Amino acid sequence: MPDPRFFTVAGPLTLEHLAAVTSVELASDVAPSLLIRDVAPLDHAGPTEISFLDNRKYVDAFSTSKAGACFVHPDLAHRAPSGMALLLTRTPYKAYALAAQALYPPPAPRPGTATTAVVNPTARIGEGTEIGAGVVVGAGVRIGRRCRIAPNVVIDDRVMIG
Repeated sequence: MPDPRFFTVAGPLTLEHLAAVTSVELASDVAPSLLIRDVAPLDHAGPTEISFLDNRKYVDAFSTSKAGACFVHPDLAHRAPSGMALLLTRTPYKAYALAAQALYPPPAPRPGTATTAVVNPTARIGEGTEIGAGVVVGAGVRIGRRCRIAPNVVIDDRVMIG
């Protein structure tokens, strides 16, 4: 479970949305409108969280999990506890990672340049880009739109980003 001090959840998201984002199939008895609020491991997940089963050694944890939904290989779907919504895929771990990205997207850049950044006058910075504190941008650099350059990054001459 992501630490709320560092990550902001974008949910809840419907299972239908998560299935589309992850390119998986919802099991036939699943309500597409079921809301998922977070990701969690099998043994800690609750009814509004999604988990995954990718390794057969965790089948027992899967069979007793309280997760509201789970990414699972079709061959193991029959081991799911009653009431768990299943998202069927041959790559459960990948699907889970994509779902986590959907629930925890990176924050949008905050356009502007920090006062402590040093940007060469020949550099071209795209609209909506964030240049963090202590950044050094060299000559002839091109940075695209809506990029985020984190604090203390050095971008050497003639580098192109975004």
